Amino acid sequence: PAADDSGGAAAANAPAGATAAANAGARREYDDPTLFDAEALICRACSRKFGSADVLRRHLAESALHRTNVDALNEAAVAAAREAAKEGAAALYRREMEAIRATTVGSSKLDGGGPRPLTK
Repeated sequence: PAADDSGGAAAANAPAGATAAANAGARREYDDPTLFDAEALICRACSRKFGSADVLRRHLAESALHRTNVDALNEAAVAAAREAAKEGAAALYRREMEAIRATTVGSSKLDGGGPRPLTK
């Protein structure tokens, strides 16, 4: 029950829209299990080790440093996703342009090069 209380507090204190974004896979919640190791009592987002599970739970629920670090991780993930989308769009555009060039009359891929000679 204590773990549920701290997780609920972290979710309740999350910025507006964080839960919806997390459901879309864009954001990590402050108590995301990938951000800490409960057995080793380590917060990966903050690179800190704690003396007890209670102190770790309190850190996840209340620490301003933890929130800042998780927000920074979220911003970096969103920026990386945007960059990947841009690269994907650019690659798609290049493939489409190559397909257009490959099917253009007079293309070297169709008839060995150069424009077609005029015939009478």
